[in-house]
Amino acid sequence: MDRALKQKGLYRCFLASLLIALQFSVQAISLQELTLNTESVLQGARKNVTEWQLASANPLAANSYFVSNDLHEIWLVNDGRLASKPLLALADISDAEISRITAFAVHAGYSLRDKTGSRTFYTAHTQRIRQPEKTRLGIIDSDFTHESVITEWQLNLIHHDKVDLESRREVLRVALPSNHQGITQLLFNDYVQQWEADFGLLHAVLPAESSQALPLYSGAVLRIRPEKFGQKPYIVPADNPFQSQDLVPPELFVQNGGNLTQIVFTNIATHPSLALHSFNGSAQLTPFIAGDSIDSNTPIKQWQAPNNLVKQVFYYRGREIKHPQGQFILLATVNGIAQLLSLDLSSGEQSLIMQLNQAGLSGEASLFGFLDRYDEIMLLGQKNQVLAYVKQQNLAPKQTSAAQDNNGYFAIFFSLFVLIIAIALYLNRHRLTPKQRRLEKLNRTLKGNYAFIQANKAKTGVELFRRNEQEPSESIVLKSITRSTIHLNDEVIATINNEPENGFDQAKENAVITLFAKEQRKKIIDQQQRRVDISFETDAKSPFVVTLYYRQGNFRLTKIKYQDAVELVLDWCWLVSKHINPEHTGKRKLFVAKPKAPASSNAPTPVVSQDEYTSVKTPEKAASKAPNLVHEDTELVNALEKLVNLKQQGFLSEEEFQQAKQKLLQDLIE
Repeated sequence: MDRALKQKGLYRCFLASLLIALQFSVQAISLQELTLNTESVLQGARKNVTEWQLASANPLAANSYFVSNDLHEIWLVNDGRLASKPLLALADISDAEISRITAFAVHAGYSLRDKTGSRTFYTAHTQRIRQPEKTRLGIIDSDFTHESVITEWQLNLIHHDKVDLESRREVLRVALPSNHQGITQLLFNDYVQQWEADFGLLHAVLPAESSQALPLYSGAVLRIRPEKFGQKPYIVPADNPFQSQDLVPPELFVQNGGNLTQIVFTNIATHPSLALHSFNGSAQLTPFIAGDSIDSNTPIKQWQAPNNLVKQVFYYRGREIKHPQGQFILLATVNGIAQLLSLDLSSGEQSLIMQLNQAGLSGEASLFGFLDRYDEIMLLGQKNQVLAYVKQQNLAPKQTSAAQDNNGYFAIFFSLFVLIIAIALYLNRHRLTPKQRRLEKLNRTLKGNYAFIQANKAKTGVELFRRNEQEPSESIVLKSITRSTIHLNDEVIATINNEPENGFDQAKENAVITLFAKEQRKKIIDQQQRRVDISFETDAKSPFVVTLYYRQGNFRLTKIKYQDAVELVLDWCWLVSKHINPEHTGKRKLFVAKPKAPASSNAPTPVVSQDEYTSVKTPEKAASKAPNLVHEDTELVNALEKLVNLKQQGFLSEEEFQQAKQKLLQDLIE
């Protein structure tokens, strides 16, 4: 308590001194502005390249991107530096006459280890037509001279900066009248979860062609599952809208999109998908659902060319651009100047975010935009060969000449003030007792870990809380967990993953309980610690560590008690194992304490007369039976409450709950 008061006094002294110092400073307003920051300069990094064309985020690492160029190569950019050699060079491994790479996408399951789509990506390129090809859609007409080819590739399982060339697999071909168009976009719906039926469906966007011999899929979106099925290179989803129509290709998802540039998926119930396309010289943003004819839907927004040319639309959920969060951001050229605009779907209003004339990007440069793994805006200057990102930046306030003179005195005063405070804090720190220092160190250690976990409302995920927080800091989908470990005093005592030997069963629960009980019997002295942790590992991030119990000597630094932590750990072991390794998860036996019978007494019964017996019979029964009934009722209620809590938290199914309740009532009757 004394130390806390001393610290409060120091903080108050600091604030008072700071206010006095600010009297000598200039009163100014701190400004916030968005700026473009250079992530990587690609110009000159690869000889003979005149244009970098496409870019996409690498889901496996931060500040890592795929970029393609006009030499038909795909490269990795890591932390602003181009790799030493290309990830993929199409021209070197294909005997076809390739025109260009037109689209690129990573599989929805790219970051999921040992799952379909793991480390897998797709390219679309145009090339001279070759006959015959089994993977081509439609009938070949003499007007078709080129074709768009979708190819599947997979990274080397050990070296993630190399492509396993043996994994190359042709998925689909579409005939084209020229090499000017082709597939403009490949994408997966990021808002479909991996346990849903539509997870892993590939969408290919085809703009309309100005040709007399047009296939039915011109100006349309195709949807397939890019998995080999027998002799077929892909699967047509059973719920595709034109599956049962003989005259329409079953691969069709939507049609009549005109000059279709891009589609966008969202998690907005009223507008789950939008199309950016053009009709009669005007760009339009139109909502659609599966099976729609896009030209018959009412656009949300229209822009008249050539003064307003909208190139791309992004559903923005990042943090750097504050005001339009949850809205849409447009990459557009307005009167010849490239800009970022925010668009409100409900009102149709748009506002300027920033002009793109910084970080080596010309305001009229050809730009390609994409979202990084944190949903922030990234820009590729195709001609300038610069990769840039949008960042919120504090601007220094403007000052007058008199203020600048004043600031010299302020700088000297403030430097002395900071030095004095630093010395005071240092001396205060060294006045702590050894025990207080140890506790401070422990608190700092615990601050970096999570302190509590609970299942979400849908019972499909884990919510992780830090100390003294009411809202979860992180949420993990249970099926995305690849490994969970239980630690007792930094030693792993249980591991759960999808391997057969690492499911959870009753034998393993008994072994874990034995280790916990053995630890509890030990006496803890001042320097000794007792700690219980549970960790969850996913493919996306480093392990999430939750410290449920931590004690050093006589100090317990966590809220829950040791036995409560043990019970919580066991509950989560069963739940995680049931989700990620159900085939090797045993059936849990629930042990509920039976209500105890009243203790019998060995004392001899005194002999009393009939009159005496009659006079005390009723009060004696009331005094002896009532407490026993109350005791039995209390234990029954407590046991039932525990079962209900386990069911509500998702640890028990309805069948398991009913069986446990029936057993409890049967034990009470017996």
